[in-house]
Amino acid sequence: MEDFDWTAAITLDRRLLDAVFSLEFLSKHEHVLLVGSAGVGKTFLAQALGFSAIRAGHGVRFLHADDFSRAMTQARVDNSVDRTFRSFLTPDLLILDDLSLHKLTGQQSADLYEVIIGRHRASSFAITSNLAVEESKPLRRSHTGQ
Repeated sequence: MEDFDWTAAITLDRRLLDAVFSLEFLSKHEHVLLVGSAGVGKTFLAQALGFSAIRAGHGVRFLHADDFSRAMTQARVDNSVDRTFRSFLTPDLLILDDLSLHKLTGQQSADLYEVIIGRHRASSFAITSNLAVEESKPLRRSHTGQ
């Protein structure tokens, strides 16, 4: 973060970012979500966060969300699902870059759900996305349309 351009024309809560880079969220098994349009520096921040965590002695795994899906698909082909799944649970911080860039299949959604549940309250993850939560479409609607 030493090289971050604080004069860039993006909206950023510096106090919140400083809190994230304190890495306290890792000991609390909390999570980070970086949301913004393309080109504002989400991936840069996620990589800097991972680098800071490594420098502090934490295990980190960084990968593009599409690579996560490909790894799980390949694991089904070569019968290594358990080993591959565990590899996503073991680092102190798992960083998934560009989540929701593409629509997920049912299996990809299930895989992501399992990793999130497996990591929740046991370790942390950071996710970058160009799709804000309020922009996402519900997976299912009730008969009343809600």
